[in-house]
Amino acid sequence: MEYNKLAKVKFSENLKSFRKAAGFTQQQFADALGMQRSTYAYYETGKSEPNIENTILIARLFSVTVDELFNFDASTLREEKLPFNNPPITERVRGLSDEEKALILSYRHLDDDKRKKLLGEAEKLKLEK
Repeated sequence: MEYNKLAKVKFSENLKSFRKAAGFTQQQFADALGMQRSTYAYYETGKSEPNIENTILIARLFSVTVDELFNFDASTLREEKLPFNNPPITERVRGLSDEEKALILSYRHLDDDKRKKLLGEAEKLKLEK
């Protein structure tokens, strides 16, 4: 198999592995990316590939580098390298509701200024009790 086809297959497999390990559905992840589920599903099946902007966003949402996204190999990667494989985090993610997962994915999609603004608003809401 030529390199481009091999890389495409590896990327689609990795994408699915990262998403499942994080405990998200295709729909939840597509929503975080601002796209249709079918578009995202095509990425996982290798029928299409994201543009560079979406590739970077996907890596950011998984808290990995683009290189790790393309070269992920579960058999050679230590669990502690993957933020969602650490037992305390995995336990917490599995206990989250769909709304909480969606909020986390949306938060990761924001730039630093918007994250600070969102956290400030959340603090204000907590004080309104």
